[in-house]
Amino acid sequence: MPDLRKALFWDSCVFYRYLTQTPPEYVADIVQYIRDAQAGQIDILFSTITLAEIRPSALRQRGFDHIDDFFDDVSGVFLPIGPTPEIMKRAAILKDRRYRHARKDPRHIGTPDAIQLLTCLHAAEDLGYEEVVFHTFDNGGGKGWEGKCVPLLSFEEWTAGCEDEPLVGKVAAMTRSLPLYPQPLLPDMV
Repeated sequence: MPDLRKALFWDSCVFYRYLTQTPPEYVADIVQYIRDAQAGQIDILFSTITLAEIRPSALRQRGFDHIDDFFDDVSGVFLPIGPTPEIMKRAAILKDRRYRHARKDPRHIGTPDAIQLLTCLHAAEDLGYEEVVFHTFDNGGGKGWEGKCVPLLSFEEWTAGCEDEPLVGKVAAMTRSLPLYPQPLLPDMV
């Protein structure tokens, strides 16, 4: 168990950015966070749902034949957290809500997004970390099989009418940000 350390929790899209390096923005930041984790300065957590979200084609772009090859290459850097039954039940609560924004049409939260957010919340509440920052690029620009979903970076802007559900408030209060390193490396150092 961590000694009240800070941790990062990476959404699947952060792994994609690292693997594909497309677009190149934030890749140097991601590399620096990986180096910090290799040096034992920070823990990088992720939901095992990420294993289903990373496609083999993204892995091949970095020379990995299989997802196990990728994780073996960065052994010990990323700490997986499997979705427990409690996480899944809480995800259903988030999914049962209709999220409203002041200037946009109402949306639901995507299933993988709900699981990711609640796995991060589990890490913050139950695993002894002082702070867990959720890193993502998800700001609602895409449209998946569940339609246009609530953006994760601006989740708190979509909670109108959800005040009666404490779980929504907990997720809205979580620190969510782009993976911007405080002192990034120069691009040629990546």
